[in-house]
Amino acid sequence: MVGRVSIAPGARVSNSIVRGPAVIGDNVLVKDSFVAPYTAIGRDTVLQKVGLEHSVVLDNCRLSDVDFIEDSLIGCNAVVNRSIGAGLAPRCEVQLAYAIGVAHPVSIAVETFGRVDEDLLVAW
Repeated sequence: MVGRVSIAPGARVSNSIVRGPAVIGDNVLVKDSFVAPYTAIGRDTVLQKVGLEHSVVLDNCRLSDVDFIEDSLIGCNAVVNRSIGAGLAPRCEVQLAYAIGVAHPVSIAVETFGRVDEDLLVAW
C-alpha cells in the first residue's frame, strides 16, 4: 500500500500493489493485481491478475486475467476477463446506453478496432 488507501472491513489484498488515492469496498478480494491511483472498487468484487488505473468498479464485479484497464467505469455485476488464445481482439471498447426508468441497456455498441469478425459479435 502506497499513499492514501481506504480499505473497508472484510476486504482482502493479497500479493498485490495498491497505490492511492484508492478506495476498496467491503468484502473485496484483490489478488495478484496492481491498483493504481484514482481507483475505486465497489463491494463484493473480485480482482485477480488485473491492472487497474483511474477507474471505478461498481459492486459485485469479477475481473480476471486482464493486463490493464484504465479510465473506465465498470458497471454492477460485470464480468471482465481475457480468453487467452481464443483469437479475440487484444483491445475492446464497449458502450452501454441506459434510459431513465429502464432496467436494461437500450443500446450496446462493441468496437474491436477491426480485429474480430462481426458475425462473432452478433452470435454473442
